[in-house]
Amino acid sequence: MGPDGGESVDPLIRPLIGRGTALTLVGGTVGLVAVYFATRRLDPADPSVAGIRTVFDFDNEGTVPTWWNASLLAAVAAVLLGAAGLATEGSPPSRRSLVIAGLTTSSCG
Repeated sequence: MGPDGGESVDPLIRPLIGRGTALTLVGGTVGLVAVYFATRRLDPADPSVAGIRTVFDFDNEGTVPTWWNASLLAAVAAVLLGAAGLATEGSPPSRRSLVIAGLTTSSCG
């Protein structure tokens, strides 16, 4: 029993992010892919469409999808750092989790 009378949940078993957050991240990714494929069907010669195609292009740098991907990688690194900190109370964070978080963060730039 927990201090509030409810069931105690081990922090290693409890997810670090909520279901709503995970669904938002997945939904954002699926939405970007849908916009990308929708813009591929538009006429590239139309000047009003060229800007939209450029902003949502997966093949270029500095577009919405690349910024979204960098944000996701940073979020994964933050979750890994949180998991490393919660891994074992009273001992230093897991070296493997810290290395993975560092590699994930370095790939954002």
